[in-house]
Amino acid sequence: MTDICVPANLWDDGRDAAMSVWLYGEGDQVEAGSVIAEIMVEKTSYELLAPAAGRLGILVPADEIVAKGQVVGRID
Repeated sequence: MTDICVPANLWDDGRDAAMSVWLYGEGDQVEAGSVIAEIMVEKTSYELLAPAAGRLGILVPADEIVAKGQVVGRID
């Protein structure tokens, strides 16, 4: 199992971020390096890449607030 985390270096200050959209659904097969989700910080969108290949498990749904380093999903 591999955690999908919000990178700690995406933005500089303590502003809130939100899970904007998951591009794959729960249980979908993903490839390592694929763009699997987007995070929105103010008006800037950041892409989350799959750290490994496998089945996606979503822990934080779209439109929820996220923090730097937070685990938002897992790949089995």
